[in-house]
Amino acid sequence: MKAPTGEAGKFAHQRKWNLLEALRGNTHVRVILITGCSPGGGLGPETAKALRLTGADIYITNRNINTGQQVAEENLPHSKKIGTEEAIEINLSSLKSIRAGAEEFLKKSGNKLNILINNAGKYLVRMEIYFVHC
Repeated sequence: MKAPTGEAGKFAHQRKWNLLEALRGNTHVRVILITGCSPGGGLGPETAKALRLTGADIYITNRNINTGQQVAEENLPHSKKIGTEEAIEINLSSLKSIRAGAEEFLKKSGNKLNILINNAGKYLVRMEIYFVHC
């Protein structure tokens, strides 16, 4: 099999970029916000756990502050107290909550954000049927 040529093969010889490797020892990237960190070892908490080892300050969001703090506390033993991890309450179904959470984040982070990992989402299916009488 031949190696790719042209644009497709331009970077084929290079190593894949790794976020954790890029952040280790990088003193410029210090503030990371991860949305949707629910307990149970999903993508959000696991990402926070791994990125905290780089020494970055991690802010996690959850719609319930108690659950968010639970995730942050569960991550403590794994991260050997490198960097910080704080929970912020943001309920995505409420613009008021989003604004309050954003203000809290900016206050805590010193108006700085280097990386946003948007892990939160909402899947809604709503079916509306309209009857029009003619």
